[in-house]
Parts: sequence; structure tokens; C-alpha cells
Amino acid sequence: HHLLAYVWMLNRDVDRLMDCYRRSNVLPLGSGAVAGVSYPVDRQRVAAALGFARISENSIDATGDRDFAVEVVAGAALLMVHL
Repeated sequence: HHLLAYVWMLNRDVDRLMDCYRRSNVLPLGSGAVAGVSYPVDRQRVAAALGFARISENSIDATGDRDFAVEVVAGAALLMVHL
């Protein structure tokens, strides 16, 4: 029973980090400094070639977002607490 507690904790940690990966697996290419780029870029093709799940839909969010950093650090901190 005691050791299974760690299994449950680590399962939650893995789920948390996988959710973080899912949310951050977005290609920001083409967002530029808020305004995008002046030359044509096939963002879907580049995303597929680089292994991203999808492209960013909003350039301001893509360039100004820092949620991914907070999520990774928080997830890693909880993982270290459980280890």
C-alpha cells in the first residue's frame, strides 16, 4: 500500500508533464514580432516536417506566452518532491 502511493504520485506527474507537452507542441514560426512575416511560409508543412502537432493561431499569444515555462518548472518541481 505504501509503495503504491508513489505509483499514483508518479502517474499524476507523468500525466501533468504530458499535458504540458501537448499544450506547448505548437509551432510559432511565422508569428514574427506580433505582425508575422512578409514572405510566404507554408506553416502547416513546416510544422509537419519539424514534428509539431499544430501551428499557433494567434501571433501575440505565440510570441508573448510564457505559460509553457511555468508549467514545465512546476511539473518538474512536483516530480522532484515525489521522488
